[in-house]
Amino acid sequence: MEIIYVIGASQAFFLSILAFNKNNKTDGDRILAVWLLFIGLHLLDYYINRTGIAYEHPHLLGLGACFPLLQGPFMYVYILVMISRNNKFRPVYLLHGIPFLAFSIWFLFDFYFLNGTEKINYIHMQANNPSLVIILVNIFILLLGPIYIVLSLLRLRKHHREIEDSFSYTEGINLNWLQYVLGGLGFIWFMVLLTNILVKIPVITDTFSEDIIYLTVAVSVFFLGYFGIKQKAIYNTDDNMADKKRASKMAGVEDRKMDNKDLEFKKAREAANFRELLDYFEREKPYLDNRLSLKDVAESLGIPPNQLSHIINGQAGKNFFDFVNSYRVEEFKSKASHPDYRIYTLVSIAFESGFNSKATFNRVFRNYTGQTPSDYFHSVNRY
Repeated sequence: MEIIYVIGASQAFFLSILAFNKNNKTDGDRILAVWLLFIGLHLLDYYINRTGIAYEHPHLLGLGACFPLLQGPFMYVYILVMISRNNKFRPVYLLHGIPFLAFSIWFLFDFYFLNGTEKINYIHMQANNPSLVIILVNIFILLLGPIYIVLSLLRLRKHHREIEDSFSYTEGINLNWLQYVLGGLGFIWFMVLLTNILVKIPVITDTFSEDIIYLTVAVSVFFLGYFGIKQKAIYNTDDNMADKKRASKMAGVEDRKMDNKDLEFKKAREAANFRELLDYFEREKPYLDNRLSLKDVAESLGIPPNQLSHIINGQAGKNFFDFVNSYRVEEFKSKASHPDYRIYTLVSIAFESGFNSKATFNRVFRNYTGQTPSDYFHSVNRY
């Protein structure tokens, strides 16, 4: 059993090194690397306590006592940085480490300066009659994890809405893999809560409950490191800075127009831009590019991305994702009903229509038509 924790810790350290040495790494990659490092230290700390090594070398006791207070904040801050437009870590995010820092300072003076024998006695005393601070630490550990998981899920949900305003695809940028990691972390915190109750009854032992928790952590490390290292930056920082400058300039123009009560001109211009957009899509078929973004279309039309997004939402009543994929669905329907495409697979036709994912194609097509692609294909190719 103990070897699993060593493997998990070694894997976390190895993945941390890979993240640190990743080409074109972002602040998100650096946070991931530090997070994996702490997870590795956490697993190693549990291993030396589980095997009794820490009691043979008492100064190793308690080194990871406050590490659980970091897991939730690391996840949340990592998500904040990954979904931010500038891909940057903000100093204000350090505030999420206050509970860890506060309790670590307290332990420094209350425990870490003790000699070996005193540390062992301290551990036994706190196990039988915990002090108020130890009780508070445990409460924080029990509460912070679930709170940060909920906050992280809410941020991911908001991110999903935002990328559909800027991209015609979601593969590789939707951070869905993080939902699975959050599910694993959620399971860990659920087990923490459940086993704390079962230990008190008692139904299970402390050792058994901790084994379940840390085994889950060891498994989660692989998914977190593997998918995290593969993840690329979602937004281009330079492009976003340029977009912000253009948006700021346009905002000034809009303010002056609003001051001049020139609302009719604004509406007429948006309508003209929308007709230009429709003409561009009919003529050039940019939706056949399966990596089409709002920025690409905006550059082709000479319209600032923020303004174009506003026009699509206002004139078409759709976000960019739905707008582009409605054309792809129609393109698929046109191809699927053509005799030349009867020998093609549905996925092949979908890819030629601009989709780059079978799952996205099936979901979008069903939402748009109320039919599955297969049902539609058979309905137009009966004879």
